[in-house]
Amino acid sequence: MKKMRGRFFIFFILLGFLFPGLAEANNLPGQDGVPPLLRSVLSDTVREGIPLRRQGFNGSTATRREALRAAYEILGWGHELAILERLSSEDPVSSLSSAVEPPPPGAFLESPGEQLTGEDLSLLLGWMRDCRLSMRWDFTARGESVDLRLHKEGIASQEGAWEVRLEQGLEEKVALEKLEDLVEGGWPGALRETPDGLFDLVVGPYPSFLEASRTFSTLPRVPGMHMAPPPSSAQSAPPLFWAALVSRNLAVLPDVRFAMEIGRPRAFLSELALAFEAEGGINGGFFSSLGPVGTLVVNGTLFHQSYGERSAIGLAPGNPPVFGNGGLSLRVDTKNGPVNLDRLNELPRKDEISLFLENSPFQDPDGLESRDLAGMPVTAEIVGSLPVPPMGGILVYPGESRQPEGIEPGSLITVGSVWSNPRFEGSQFVLQAGPGIVENGQANSASESFDEKTRLERHPRSMVGWDGSALWWIVIDGRDPSHSLGLTLQDSAALALSLGLTEVLNLDGGGSSSIWWRNGLVSCPSGGKERPIPYAILFGTPSANPLR
Repeated sequence: MKKMRGRFFIFFILLGFLFPGLAEANNLPGQDGVPPLLRSVLSDTVREGIPLRRQGFNGSTATRREALRAAYEILGWGHELAILERLSSEDPVSSLSSAVEPPPPGAFLESPGEQLTGEDLSLLLGWMRDCRLSMRWDFTARGESVDLRLHKEGIASQEGAWEVRLEQGLEEKVALEKLEDLVEGGWPGALRETPDGLFDLVVGPYPSFLEASRTFSTLPRVPGMHMAPPPSSAQSAPPLFWAALVSRNLAVLPDVRFAMEIGRPRAFLSELALAFEAEGGINGGFFSSLGPVGTLVVNGTLFHQSYGERSAIGLAPGNPPVFGNGGLSLRVDTKNGPVNLDRLNELPRKDEISLFLENSPFQDPDGLESRDLAGMPVTAEIVGSLPVPPMGGILVYPGESRQPEGIEPGSLITVGSVWSNPRFEGSQFVLQAGPGIVENGQANSASESFDEKTRLERHPRSMVGWDGSALWWIVIDGRDPSHSLGLTLQDSAALALSLGLTEVLNLDGGGSSSIWWRNGLVSCPSGGKERPIPYAILFGTPSANPLR
C-alpha cells in the first residue's frame, strides 16, 4: 500500500492537480523561466530520490530547455554550462547533453523549446535519479599550441543544507491540512513521508544553516519545532572536475612570465595570460611572500635556489622530460675557499648568504639596514651545471660584521652550480615543487617533507605528467561540494595513472590552482576568486611579445 500511495502522489504532483491555485507566486517563472516550485521538485529528487509533497505545482510553466538547464545546475553542473557558453558554438545545454552520460531524455534534445509536460517531468526526474548513481562528461578542444581536456563526474554534494521541521509523525489528512495553511501563509512548506507511512511537516530545505535559521526565527512557534539537515540518499561519487592542457610539441618549451613584468610582485593567472596573449596557462610551483619556493630555471637561466631535494621537472627542446630530485647546490669561490650560497634572489635568513642578480624578477634587497642586513655590490659568474655569463649583483648577508671573508666590493665572484641528479644537465626549464606522486608508472608515496594535511586531505591540485608522448598540465578543482571536492595526493596519483601517465610531479595546489584557455579560466578557483601568483606557465604566447 505504501508504494502505491507514493506512486499515486507523484502522478498527481507531476500533472499539477494537487491543490491547484495555491502558492501562485511560487509557481510563477523566475528570471530563468523556472518557477521556484519546479526547482524545489528537482532539488528534492537530487537530494532524496523523490520529490517532497508540495502544493500548487504546475510543471507546464517552463520549457524543456529551461527545466533541463535547471536540472544541470541543481546537479552541480553549472560551471560546465558556463565553460561551454564560451567554448562551444552550440547552445551550452545541447552541447553538454550530447556528451554527458547518462544522456537526458530524447525529447529534451529534439524539441527543447516545447513546454514541459507532466510526462516530460516524469522522464526528467527519472534521469536525475540515474545521475545520482553515476554521471560523467569528457570534452576535448584542439588548440594551436596545446589541447584542452575537461572532465566532470558525480553530482553536487548535499552537505550544508538545512530545513525547519515543524511537526513530525502526522497522519496524512492532518498533514495536508497543515501544509495548506502553511503554504497559504507564504512559507515554502512540504511533507516528507516517513517509512511508517506518517508525514513530517517541514519548511525548506535551505542551502545553509544561516538561511534556515532566519526562517526559523520568523515562523510561528510550534512545540518541538527544530532545525536539522534533510535526509540525503544520493549514491553518486563525490563531484570531481579536472582540466588539462596537453602539449605534444616537445620542441617548444613553456613560456614562464613573471608578475614583475607587469609591475607587480604577484598577479592573477588570467592577467598574465591576457598580458602575454597566451592560448593556455597554468600556475606553477610553490611560493611565499618573497617569491618562489624551490629551483626555478627559465630559458637556461637560474632564477631561484632549491628547496632541499624535492622533486622537479626538467625540459630541454626536443627531448623527453626529466623527473626526479631537483636539488641544485650553489657555492661561491673565495680566496679562503668555497662558501655555500644559501639563497638566490631572495633575502637571507639568520647566518645565511644570498645573492641578488640584476636580472631577478623577484623582490630586490631594498631596505637592508632595517632588516639588519648588509649588501655588497659584486659581479657574479655562474659556472658548472647552469653557466651564466658575468652580470651585476648584490651579495647580501646578516650585518656588517658577517661579511664573507675573501670577497671585496665590486669583485668578480664565481658561483659553482651542481645538480643532485645529473639527468637535469642540459635542462633549459626546471621547476621544483613536489612531491613526485608517480614514478616509472607506479604511485609514489614519498612525503618529501609535506605534512599529512597537505598529502592526505582533499584539496584542489595542480600537477604535470608525462604519458610517453605528451605533457599533461592538470588542475583538479576542489573545496566546493557543489562543483568538485578535490583529491588527496594518493587519489591524484590514481587519476594520473588512469590517464596513462608514467611520471607525475605535484605542483602548487589549493587556492593557487587554476588553468586558462583562450581568453578565460576553465577551472574554478577555490573560494570563487583567483589567488595572485609570482609567475605563470604559459603556452602559445607570440614570440617577442611586447607588454601592452
